[in-house]
Amino acid sequence: MHIKNIIFDLGNVIIDIDPDETSRRLRKYFDLEYDFFKNKMSQTFLDYEVGLLTEKEFSSALAQHAPAEISAEEVLEHWNSMLLDIPESRLKMLEELSLSYRLYILSNTNYTHMKWVRHFLEHNFGRSNFEQWGVIKAYLSHELGARKPDRESYEKVLEMEKMNPQETLFIDDHPDNIQAAKVLGIQSVWHAPGKEITSEIEDYLLQF
Repeated sequence: MHIKNIIFDLGNVIIDIDPDETSRRLRKYFDLEYDFFKNKMSQTFLDYEVGLLTEKEFSSALAQHAPAEISAEEVLEHWNSMLLDIPESRLKMLEELSLSYRLYILSNTNYTHMKWVRHFLEHNFGRSNFEQWGVIKAYLSHELGARKPDRESYEKVLEMEKMNPQETLFIDDHPDNIQAAKVLGIQSVWHAPGKEITSEIEDYLLQF
């Protein structure tokens, strides 16, 4: 069936990220051991990702584990350290694809990271959101109230946009997210971190 819609993930697809950098900073500046960071704090991260915590509540929760007094600005700076770059070539790719396809974003992200993204886009390109590059709508977990690979996140997008899953291509860098989308009949492709989406997109489209 002909592809009419393309849903992009953000991290490691449109945005260059290094989650390990945030992990390193949290362990260094907040004196958090890896197991504590990965297990006991994980619910805090998940809650923030689905909008159950405000930015202030989230930064306060992290600051409680700092060995010394730390400002909210410093907390958020360390949290954002995983965000690296948004190459203009990928934004131009979105513009070009929007001439032939309906484009969407579905991303597990949070208010703080998206604030960085909007500032980066505005500062570097004079446009503050992806809709200005042809994306119809960006569905973000902290606004959607659901995250991948939970079935609900995909179902909400399909329902609100009245998409036929067989006519929809989903591109993500996490195999679990790809598998969850396939269960719903969405045509899905795993994008390997480190590969350039602008070079791969035509091959992805030719698969369907």
